[in-house]
Amino acid sequence: MSVFSALQKNILLTLAYTDQFEFPLREHEVWQRLPQAAKKEDVKKALTSLVEKKVLFEKLGFFSLCDRQELYHVRHSRRNLSQAYQADIATFISVVRKIPWVMAVFITGSLAMENARCDDDIDFMIITLPGRLWLSRFIITGVSWLLGKKRQRGEVRDGTAHKWCLNLWLDLDHLQVPEHKHSLYQAYEVMQAKIVWERAQGARRFQQKNKWVEKWLPNWKVPKEAVDDVALPPNQVWSVLDYLSFQFQKAYMSAHHTSEKIERGFAFFHPRKTEKIIYQRWLRSLRVVDQKNIDTIHKHYDALVTAKKTARAA
Repeated sequence: MSVFSALQKNILLTLAYTDQFEFPLREHEVWQRLPQAAKKEDVKKALTSLVEKKVLFEKLGFFSLCDRQELYHVRHSRRNLSQAYQADIATFISVVRKIPWVMAVFITGSLAMENARCDDDIDFMIITLPGRLWLSRFIITGVSWLLGKKRQRGEVRDGTAHKWCLNLWLDLDHLQVPEHKHSLYQAYEVMQAKIVWERAQGARRFQQKNKWVEKWLPNWKVPKEAVDDVALPPNQVWSVLDYLSFQFQKAYMSAHHTSEKIERGFAFFHPRKTEKIIYQRWLRSLRVVDQKNIDTIHKHYDALVTAKKTARAA
């Protein structure tokens, strides 16, 4: 049985996490996603050692778990597929930039990592000024429907539609992930969100409000440039229209209620218990190392999480 150092265990945890998405990592990406601070040269040596032990596989600078040698080709293929979405993203940006209350747009999900399949939708996270989220959503949803980009209930994916999935909305007063939800999974979600457009540093505000991610992923750094406060232009008419938009959309959703979570300052549509699912798949990926070592690595992960949460409480 191989004996792993703490750094090697964290490298295996990192690669097992992305393995479930069929996503091998470059050396720099492994370093950036590690749940511990490390020097790049130490990561390089640890990766080389794990490859020599036949625990990891390396091809053209991409690292994966030992029995996943095909993942290099999967990543290359999906990167090419992801490029086909750029025109649709540009169209979306051309719409939202005309709305003065929209502050930033992120891509989330597989497309943010250039790991999209041909039938994936485009997952957007939209950030707005406070008191303008629901008016902005009303306009953008309407335009997406007119352009045929809104997926209808029960619509079958055809692999070419590239629909716009407007699942996550935040205003500037609700940018931070709540403390009780801080975890390695949430840290990866924040880190992976890809900025595609912003005004008045709206996207940087989101990153700075979630600086807690650095405690879980210490090699990933939040941009440090200062951002100025943004004041909502006084306009009672727009404020009333936003309130009415919220009430109208809330009433409409009540007739089709599923699992959405909505308030005046945020909206989460179709939320799933993804974190638990990913954790289970994560353990499955680790089993390719070997059954004896998975227990050691699993205990290492639990100790790591406990240490992070203890540090947060302090």
